[in-house]
Amino acid sequence: ESDYKYSFFLKKAVDFMELIEELKKDQMNRMWGDASEIQILPDMPKAGRFGFRKALSKLGVSDFLDQQQEAIQKGMDQLMCQVTQISKDETLTKFFTESADPDQKRILFDWVLGMRNEVTLLSVMGFWRLAGSKRTWTIHSDGQANLDGRHRGDEYDFIEEGDPTTLNRVITRKDGWSIDLERSSKDHLIWVSPGKQELDWHRVGKDEAEAALKKVEELKAGIKKKKEEQQQAEEEAEKAKIRTTILQRAATAKLERMQSNLEGGGQDPISRLEAANDAIAEEDEDEVAAQQSTAPAPAAAAEEKKEEAAADAAAPPAEEKKEEEKKAEEKAEEKAEEKKEEEKPEEKPEEKKEEDKKQEEKVAEKAPEA
Repeated sequence: ESDYKYSFFLKKAVDFMELIEELKKDQMNRMWGDASEIQILPDMPKAGRFGFRKALSKLGVSDFLDQQQEAIQKGMDQLMCQVTQISKDETLTKFFTESADPDQKRILFDWVLGMRNEVTLLSVMGFWRLAGSKRTWTIHSDGQANLDGRHRGDEYDFIEEGDPTTLNRVITRKDGWSIDLERSSKDHLIWVSPGKQELDWHRVGKDEAEAALKKVEELKAGIKKKKEEQQQAEEEAEKAKIRTTILQRAATAKLERMQSNLEGGGQDPISRLEAANDAIAEEDEDEVAAQQSTAPAPAAAAEEKKEEAAADAAAPPAEEKKEEEKKAEEKAEEKAEEKKEEEKPEEKPEEKKEEDKKQEEKVAEKAPEA
């Protein structure tokens, strides 16, 4: 957790070596039963003779000073990880006591101030990633912070406050996080917040960041397109469902009306057929209206389709009527022929009687001669 304050001390390499020697003496002189937190003392690098390697390192010919500093830092980390409280050890307390020398205080202040001023709102502008994350933060010169190309809210923007010539300058966010200016650099930011574990941000190169942001945009575009296609498919399916329901209801109503009209009593067949056709024409008009409501078409085309449906519905009754009239005429002619045939047998007896009379007269004329 980051609930702590920093204190700075100006020490030479030889001071750390002397500290370890003093701690070794403490261990040797400690009485039996005296407890100490420090059980293992690290090895410190030895000072070079005549300062030859140190001089070469200052000239850039050798990395002696860098190696020495790294070894001292490693040894102090090993030592201090065993200490829970400095005040428990007299030698450590004496070592970590501020110097009363005003020159040392001034040098220390200038060094800390320069270290803090390395991290500013302008110096952190660019691309960053949280350690272990693939998401990219973009920090602008005004402090606006975008995550994967999108501004997530004012609570994530950087705010720089305080006088840069003092140790009071801070860079914070509204959500309570702030940058540890003493331990951060222009390529590495350490975020701290009371009661929370600190977070590390590392700078990302421009090419790498832009490639990652482009990939994110492509992914977002793909998701958006897929969502739109899914929504369109759902709308089409809903329209088709409504259209099918309307047509089914229209077909059911049509069949019921046709059956009712055909079974209607007190009407001749031609009248019932005309009524059924009128019902079909009305249902066709309803179907046309339903299709127009679910799939809009131009007004002229809809009107033309309606007229065709009405014409088709009106045509069958006229043809059926003519057919019935023709059948009636043929039936009347058949009845007339039958009547004529019935009248002919009534004339035959008269003719027969005349024939019989003539035969009798011939027989009578021949009878006297006999």
